[in-house]
Amino acid sequence: MSALHRRQEHYDTAQGVKKTMQRYKDLQEIIAILGMRSYRRRQAGGVARAQDPALLSQPFYVAPRFTGREGKSVPVKETVRGFKGDLEGKHDDCREQAFYMVGTIDDAARKPTR
Repeated sequence: MSALHRRQEHYDTAQGVKKTMQRYKDLQEIIAILGMRSYRRRQAGGVARAQDPALLSQPFYVAPRFTGREGKSVPVKETVRGFKGDLEGKHDDCREQAFYMVGTIDDAARKPTR
């Protein structure tokens, strides 16, 4: 993959995440009333998945004494791949907690599903 293609993929993925997060923000009141599970069941696809704050978390090297989790460094390429797959609905069968404080999307996918 060329550098130009990687930059475009990164940009497109970031824009998709921003759009999804904005949609979630716009729907927060409805989600608060229905609950996230009920809202997700009513959605076509995993529209609400990318907004999940757990997906935005990483176990940083400075945090083990607070989190009890080993620090990890996730390359930008892997981060983009994870968000892109999430936007495409590839990880909709993962539990929300699977995304919290893990390294790559593969680490999250190895956790038990719902």
